[in-house]
Amino acid sequence: MDGTGGEKKPEPEQRKATADTPDTLWYYLNFATTLGWSIAVPVVAFVLAGRLLDKKFGTEPWMMLVAVILSIVVTTVIMVVQTRKVVADADARSRKLKEEK
Repeated sequence: MDGTGGEKKPEPEQRKATADTPDTLWYYLNFATTLGWSIAVPVVAFVLAGRLLDKKFGTEPWMMLVAVILSIVVTTVIMVVQTRKVVADADARSRKLKEEK
């Protein structure tokens, strides 16, 4: 009861903003952070591996250059996959909004 003699109306469900909830600041901050790490980690790992291999085999700078090229390829693939996911989420939201109208 709400004190006026009537029944209390249920409150609408509130959507919690999380990194998995599209269309929120946290979702896009999570995407930007993930993208940043997806660029930094492969580049650093491949360059360090390339330098290690160069020192071991005396092939300076060739292994490191190959590692840099591989890191660019890996980073590009990761970025495309993550961007496609965000675009698919945006398309799904757009379709849902159109259906609700």
